[in-house]
Amino acid sequence: MNPAEITPKLAGMMSKVDRKALGVLTPDECRLKVEGMAEKELQGLCENWLTLHGFRRRTPEEIARQGHCAGWFIHMHETKRNPIILDLLILFQSGKYIEIELKTSTGKPSEEQKALLVRGGILCRTLESFVKIIIDTDAGYGRVGAT
Repeated sequence: MNPAEITPKLAGMMSKVDRKALGVLTPDECRLKVEGMAEKELQGLCENWLTLHGFRRRTPEEIARQGHCAGWFIHMHETKRNPIILDLLILFQSGKYIEIELKTSTGKPSEEQKALLVRGGILCRTLESFVKIIIDTDAGYGRVGAT
């Protein structure tokens, strides 16, 4: 069977194993794939902003490196499989920390993520809102951007 000839309706009736073998996605799977790429892009933009403003990814190499550090960030990969932390944990030199969940404009938090958001996590959907949260959290300490 030619995968290009499979209609969305037919794809929806197929098993996931058969769809995977043919490389066919349902419309919902296509939407999730596109949203995942957009969320990954937002994640990259936020991490790049942090790096440009003196934050370091918390790795053994970065911990050992000398020089200025505005704070640390930890990015959890595969958070859907490890729902104990949101996308980014940001540790400020002031001792403050925040936990941020990044979602696209249409992305929806999982039940585990919703529970963490209720307990103090922050939902961000744009780079602009992310930057504002970082600056507001570090307000009064003047460390963000001091490289």
